Amino acid sequence: MKSDPINPSPETQRQKSPGSSTGLGMADILALPDLQGKIVNCIIRNQQCTLSELAAHLTEDEQILGSELNSLVEQGFVQEIQEAGESRYGVKLARKRGGHLPEGI
Repeated sequence: MKSDPINPSPETQRQKSPGSSTGLGMADILALPDLQGKIVNCIIRNQQCTLSELAAHLTEDEQILGSELNSLVEQGFVQEIQEAGESRYGVKLARKRGGHLPEGI
Protein backbone atom coordinates (compact mmCIF):
# COMPACT_ATOMS: atom_id res chain seq x y z
CA MET A 1 0.00 0.00 0.00
CA LYS A 2 1.29 3.43 -0.96
CA SER A 3 1.93 5.84 1.93
CA ASP A 4 -0.22 8.94 2.17
CA PRO A 5 1.69 11.99 3.52
CA ILE A 6 -1.55 13.77 4.46
CA ASN A 7 -3.04 10.83 6.36
CA PRO A 8 -0.11 8.75 7.63
CA SER A 9 -0.76 5.26 8.88
CA PRO A 10 -0.97 4.68 12.67
CA GLU A 11 2.43 2.94 12.50
CA THR A 12 4.01 6.07 11.01
CA GLN A 13 2.36 8.25 13.62
CA ARG A 14 3.72 6.06 16.44
CA GLN A 15 7.24 6.34 15.00
CA LYS A 16 7.00 10.13 15.31
CA SER A 17 5.85 10.05 18.93
CA PRO A 18 6.71 12.96 21.24
CA GLY A 19 8.97 10.69 23.24
CA SER A 20 11.30 10.49 20.27
CA SER A 21 14.38 12.66 19.96
CA THR A 22 12.53 15.26 17.87
CA GLY A 23 10.60 16.71 20.80
CA LEU A 24 7.03 17.93 21.22
CA GLY A 25 5.38 19.75 18.32
CA MET A 26 2.47 22.18 18.28
CA ALA A 27 0.17 19.52 16.80
CA ASP A 28 1.04 17.21 19.70
CA ILE A 29 0.17 19.93 22.22
CA LEU A 30 -3.15 20.70 20.51
CA ALA A 31 -4.09 17.01 20.55
CA LEU A 32 -3.71 16.72 24.34
CA PRO A 33 -6.73 16.58 26.65
CA ASP A 34 -7.69 20.03 28.00
CA LEU A 35 -5.97 19.89 31.40
CA GLN A 36 -2.81 18.27 30.03
CA GLY A 37 -2.64 20.97 27.34
CA LYS A 38 -2.95 23.67 30.00
CA ILE A 39 -0.16 22.03 32.02
CA VAL A 40 2.18 21.84 29.03
CA ASN A 41 1.43 25.44 28.00
CA CYS A 42 2.05 26.67 31.55
CA ILE A 43 5.38 24.85 31.72
CA ILE A 44 6.38 26.28 28.33
CA ARG A 45 5.51 29.84 29.41
CA ASN A 46 7.52 29.48 32.64
CA GLN A 47 10.30 27.30 31.13
CA GLN A 48 10.16 24.97 34.15
CA CYS A 49 7.67 24.56 37.01
CA THR A 50 7.28 22.69 40.25
CA LEU A 51 3.99 20.97 41.06
CA SER A 52 3.08 23.70 43.55
CA GLU A 53 3.84 26.44 41.00
CA LEU A 54 1.59 24.70 38.46
CA ALA A 55 -1.18 24.42 41.05
CA ALA A 56 -0.92 28.16 41.77
CA HIS A 57 -0.87 29.16 38.08
CA LEU A 58 -3.72 26.86 37.07
CA THR A 59 -5.72 27.04 40.34
CA GLU A 60 -6.04 23.25 40.35
CA ASP A 61 -5.60 20.64 43.07
CA GLU A 62 -1.99 19.38 43.35
CA GLN A 63 -3.14 15.76 43.52
CA ILE A 64 -5.01 16.03 40.21
CA LEU A 65 -2.11 17.87 38.58
CA GLY A 66 0.37 15.31 39.94
CA SER A 67 -1.57 12.51 38.29
CA GLU A 68 -1.71 14.37 34.97
CA LEU A 69 2.00 15.24 35.20
CA ASN A 70 2.88 11.58 35.77
CA SER A 71 0.90 10.69 32.65
CA LEU A 72 2.69 13.39 30.64
CA VAL A 73 6.09 12.16 31.89
CA GLU A 74 5.23 8.56 30.96
CA GLN A 75 4.18 9.67 27.46
CA GLY A 76 7.45 11.55 27.02
CA PHE A 77 5.80 14.99 26.73
CA VAL A 78 7.30 16.34 29.96
CA GLN A 79 10.66 15.74 31.64
CA GLU A 80 11.06 15.57 35.40
CA ILE A 81 14.21 17.36 36.54
CA GLN A 82 15.60 16.98 40.07
CA GLU A 83 16.97 20.33 41.22
CA ALA A 84 18.03 21.11 44.79
CA GLY A 85 16.01 18.19 46.12
CA GLU A 86 12.76 19.15 44.39
CA SER A 87 11.13 18.01 41.18
CA ARG A 88 10.80 20.55 38.40
CA TYR A 89 9.10 19.83 35.11
CA GLY A 90 10.15 20.95 31.65
CA VAL A 91 9.00 20.37 28.09
CA LYS A 92 11.32 19.38 25.26
CA LEU A 93 9.96 21.12 22.18
CA ALA A 94 10.56 20.02 18.61
CA ARG A 95 12.93 22.08 16.52
CA LYS A 96 11.37 24.26 13.89
CA ARG A 97 12.04 22.98 10.42
CA GLY A 98 13.31 25.57 8.01
CA GLY A 99 11.38 26.03 4.82
CA HIS A 100 13.05 25.71 1.46
CA LEU A 101 12.27 28.19 -1.26
CA PRO A 102 12.20 27.08 -4.87
CA GLU A 103 15.33 28.02 -6.82
CA GLY A 104 13.38 30.27 -9.20
CA ILE A 105 12.36 32.72 -6.48
